[in-house]
Amino acid sequence: MSTLQQIREDCYSFLEETSDNTHITPQVMNSFINRAQEMTAVLSESVKDSVEWVVEKGVGAYTLPSDNLLISSAYFGDKDKKNDLKPIDIFTEESLKSIHPFWLDETTDSEGQPTKLLWLDRLTVFLFPRPNTEFSTNKKLVVYYIFNPASLTQDSQSPNLHLVYHQVLKFYALYLCYMKLKNEKMSTKFYQDWIKHYEIVKGILSKGAEELFRWKWNFVEE
Repeated sequence: MSTLQQIREDCYSFLEETSDNTHITPQVMNSFINRAQEMTAVLSESVKDSVEWVVEKGVGAYTLPSDNLLISSAYFGDKDKKNDLKPIDIFTEESLKSIHPFWLDETTDSEGQPTKLLWLDRLTVFLFPRPNTEFSTNKKLVVYYIFNPASLTQDSQSPNLHLVYHQVLKFYALYLCYMKLKNEKMSTKFYQDWIKHYEIVKGILSKGAEELFRWKWNFVEE
């Protein structure tokens, strides 16, 4: 498990600087590490939560939690009835209106069994079709989403990510450092390193927990 202080010191080590003698202040470095945590959370989908609503007849819009970054899946149905809660497809506004140009219709005739979820904006989803009487009785909308991990503010805090992703954060933070220093060559290198090491971790995770615990960290720097 890595702490904010350890990740920051790793970054300074790569930069061949110290927190007392650096082009990147500790405050700025911390902000870069927090941005790395957010980006890795989205890419890895390793921090998930869920939210559910009891749907109402004729109501399409529902508000997501404020820490939502990305919707990963959605379900509609009665949780207390066997095989009733089923996955529904997630659409953008552009994709939904291409097949249902009148999706904003608020008439009773346009209500029915919801089969799609429109991600309207970061904090709003829209159930389509809007549920009618039959499909609003004891029915729920359940959404799983990637949440934004809380920012690291204390040196002793650790990233709210799967442990194996902790070692990946420094590469994205260093990418941001070199972007700030206007060193395109090095910023490109560390962005590629971030992707490369993320893919290594992702591959290991896909092989299962047993192999993961046998794996030893061995990040080789070029």
